[in-house]
Amino acid sequence: MGFSPQRRLWVALGLMAVVGLGLVLGAAWRKWKGQRQSVDPGVGSAAPAFRSPFLNVVDGVKYVGDGACVECHESYVKKFHAHPMGRSLAPVADGSGPERYDAKAGNSFSALGHHFRIERAGKKVVHHELRHDNAGKIVGDIRAEVCFVVGSGRQGCSYLVDRDGFLTQSPISWFTHKDGQGGWGLSPGFSEGHLHFDRPITLQCLSCHANAPAFVEHSVNKYESPLANTRPIGCERCHGPGELHVQTRKNSAISGDAVDYTIVNPRRLEPALREAVCEQCHLQGEARIERRGRSLLDYRPGLRLHEYLTVYVRPPEASQGRAISHVEQMHLSRCFRASEGRFGCISCHDPHSLPAPEQRTNFYRGRCLECHTDTSCRLTPDARRAKNPADSCIDCHMPPGPSRNIAHMSFTDHRIVRSPERPPMIVSSVTPGGIPLVHFHRKLAGDADQDSERDLALAMIGVARKPCPDAVRKQICSRALDVLERAGRRGAEDIEMAEARGYALWVLERQAEALLALESALARAPRRETALETAARAAAELERLDAAAGYWTRLVNANPWRAHYRTGLAAVLAKQRDWKRAIEECKAAMRLDPSSVPARRLLITCLLQTSNKAEAQAEFDRLMALDPPEKESLKGWFEKSRRDE
Repeated sequence: MGFSPQRRLWVALGLMAVVGLGLVLGAAWRKWKGQRQSVDPGVGSAAPAFRSPFLNVVDGVKYVGDGACVECHESYVKKFHAHPMGRSLAPVADGSGPERYDAKAGNSFSALGHHFRIERAGKKVVHHELRHDNAGKIVGDIRAEVCFVVGSGRQGCSYLVDRDGFLTQSPISWFTHKDGQGGWGLSPGFSEGHLHFDRPITLQCLSCHANAPAFVEHSVNKYESPLANTRPIGCERCHGPGELHVQTRKNSAISGDAVDYTIVNPRRLEPALREAVCEQCHLQGEARIERRGRSLLDYRPGLRLHEYLTVYVRPPEASQGRAISHVEQMHLSRCFRASEGRFGCISCHDPHSLPAPEQRTNFYRGRCLECHTDTSCRLTPDARRAKNPADSCIDCHMPPGPSRNIAHMSFTDHRIVRSPERPPMIVSSVTPGGIPLVHFHRKLAGDADQDSERDLALAMIGVARKPCPDAVRKQICSRALDVLERAGRRGAEDIEMAEARGYALWVLERQAEALLALESALARAPRRETALETAARAAAELERLDAAAGYWTRLVNANPWRAHYRTGLAAVLAKQRDWKRAIEECKAAMRLDPSSVPARRLLITCLLQTSNKAEAQAEFDRLMALDPPEKESLKGWFEKSRRDE
């Protein structure tokens, strides 16, 4: 018996859907097979090819955003958006941050000789950094509208400033107290060196708070506009891009019970890959080095993190009392070491939601009792409750403690120690005379990695760039040069290596050699800010003033919002006796940083050289009103300079 025309139409449409889905899956499979050889092995690595069963790990599958997940996974999406990870970043205008602007919370505080004030008008929030003279008169006011709040607010949050796509951190942060209240204070790390509104938000920082930020390569902190479209981390940060999964599900091609290989499920990954999903953000380390030819944004869940990022950590014996990452702490725990890969982050944490405060004790005790029993504890139940009335496993074995190197913060001890008074024994992981940096994934990477020395050298230079005594910096750079030389014999020198070599040579006062190395990097990346800055300093020290002025000018053009770029340019222009331009750059630097002693002192010199003695005196009076630490020596310098003129 024949089909009716209507039924034949439905059959035809069904066949077309099946064929269409087959083409989609077939294309994904062919793309997967074609790309695995180039995607999986580490560049320059002799590691065997790794093949993931998940089809969305290849480059061609697109990210679709959390909105595409809601239709089928509404409950998970809602729970995740209430989780701290789902609130990693938000526009200030949303008003979703934890901060308060009422009289009790206050709207100002003082630190580092400055006064900080917060103003809110509707959806607009402006942060002020004020400097007063001894009479209380304002002599400097840096103001900036903040655009993003970073952090969920469980412990606090910080704020970002957007200046034409250049993102910086405000010196003002909100800190949440144990009693649920909170208050304003100086942002973590700012007390080590006053950064005003000039701390750059690099890709390494923003990528753990936002999904796929559009970073401008070779800049320090520039992102493509519009930044208003930047969103917090979402579903695809842990599950990978969802385009193929959404297309497949819309065609109802996979039954509810079958394993869906169109999207990564971290619970179905082998232990190292499962942990890598968390480690992409929660493994901080001392240095995170992008592998040769790869970007931090190339990694996708389900792939080997160490083939995209080499993470160096301090040896365990050098990390006690510091705010090292929870991942590093967990790897020291007996629970992790004895589990043979079964134990990991999601053994205890539900990545979609946090237990309510009243459920916290029972929730985490339940997780502990999946491996232990109630009799595992050596204390009797009565003794436990006498010490810990809530009988909470984690309050006893994972107590929160203050971090010694981040003010206001406390972190849960993830070493899961038997007794907090008796921390785990640590055997030194660095040989005598060895470099105090440890490749976190060394066992996974193996010894045949051809770029291991390249990455180690870059990590050493990264450490040398941090605040440290000059003698220590020189020692690090000297050893890094040796490692770079060995790395260069194993593979071609790339941009990052050339720049690192230039920086090390500059630190070691071998400026001519440094310039050659830096020019090698700049020939391939003319707007690379970090290389331009070192080249500008090296050229100035060699008295190659035209070259130095050129480098500083390129820096100002690349990023007009960094005060010290303009001060550097002004110093070279002054040496060239181009007083007019030097004065302009000094004033531009002071608009960005009114309390800059170097910029104001240089401006006074330029004014004296152009016989503007009255204006020079007025600027000197403003400088003295700032009450700088070197006040007495500045008085002597000014008197001598005025007599000489």
